Amino acid sequence: MIQRIQSVYMFLAVTAIVVMFFFPVANFYGNMYYFYFSLNGVSDESFLTINTIPLVVMAAVIIVLIFSGLFSFRNRLLQVKIARFAVLLNIAFIIVLYFGYIDNIVKDFEKQGVTLDVQYKAGIYFPLIVLIFLILAIRAIISDENKVRAADRLR
Repeated sequence: MIQRIQSVYMFLAVTAIVVMFFFPVANFYGNMYYFYFSLNGVSDESFLTINTIPLVVMAAVIIVLIFSGLFSFRNRLLQVKIARFAVLLNIAFIIVLYFGYIDNIVKDFEKQGVTLDVQYKAGIYFPLIVLIFLILAIRAIISDENKVRAADRLR
């Protein structure tokens, strides 16, 4: 299982999404405000509460999907389907993160007349890294399947 490169790619994708829980996604600062946003919530709960449970659930589902794809190495076609679904869910995760949370935080403060500047941190790049590793894993799985089919033709 681990000797195949797609298993390494999928393991790195899981590692990247897990590491995202420990890094802030973005810093917000304005005239009187400074706080950071991560998957665990907002650093300053006194004036702003954000429900990040949908992000945590999406990240957990992505982790479970990748792990199930990682351990379904005997059925490569199923592994490709699982990895493709994980890619779609990861793209939805990126869209929700950017436009559902970060953009809405800025818009909510602009409605109150406060201008916030956004400074993206390391956590914002981890979903993109997961996407790259999943695409590399899909390519490696398809390549592996093509090699097996070519070997079957020779028999």
